[in-house]
Amino acid sequence: MPYLFNVENPEAFLTNQARDVVRRVCGKFPFRANEPGQPSLSEDSNALSKHMTAMLNRRVQVAGFRVERMAIMEISYTPEMAQALLQVQ
Repeated sequence: MPYLFNVENPEAFLTNQARDVVRRVCGKFPFRANEPGQPSLSEDSNALSKHMTAMLNRRVQVAGFRVERMAIMEISYTPEMAQALLQVQ
């Protein structure tokens, strides 16, 4: 498959971009919504999937990639971390 720009390791490039998207999304959205209609990590997987897919496609299109779907299948924290996150929210 030809890439638009010289990407030395396409698999690593895609993996790194995907990990950064997950980090950004997890930092942007609360674990549980505080208000009705507010997207959250634990309750809005479809909306978050669309958001992550679009974000990842913007990043990887320069290398000729097109991502069909990106989703968080399961999200869980250690009990201590989950309690701390809920207290902050």
